[in-house]
Amino acid sequence: MSPLSPTAGGGLLVLGVTTRLEDGEEVLDRTASVDRSTVDLDQMRKLIRERVTPAPRSVTVGWSDDGQSCVVFIDIPQQASGTVFVVAAPAGKQGQVPAHTVAVPVRDADGTHWLPRTEIQRLLSMGITALGMPGPQALTELVRQAVADAQACLGP
Repeated sequence: MSPLSPTAGGGLLVLGVTTRLEDGEEVLDRTASVDRSTVDLDQMRKLIRERVTPAPRSVTVGWSDDGQSCVVFIDIPQQASGTVFVVAAPAGKQGQVPAHTVAVPVRDADGTHWLPRTEIQRLLSMGITALGMPGPQALTELVRQAVADAQACLGP
């Protein structure tokens, strides 16, 4: 499976739980109740919409409370096949994310790794080629031809 292949069924993020490895599988270890006054669910929804492109569809952000512990959950249903998501890349001052930078996160079990810039470029190039768009060499030749045509029109 390629690193960008969508996972079957989407995903579920739960804040307020810890896990442990057991026979190579992650299992719930314990819950650490989240204080409701420290989490703004509307702000979380807004951040997801603002920082993930395209915004994932039908995401649910909410509380789960069994009377003893309270956790936050983010339920992300399976998205359209072949969709690649990019997020604003963390750069600059703590808490500030420049709008002109992007990164591609790839989930791997309980971790996230980021596609290297070379891989993002390779994937973009493959998409451009698959769409039948001209590559860099063809674009360079088009520019050279346009310059030559402009010089010919201006005369000696």
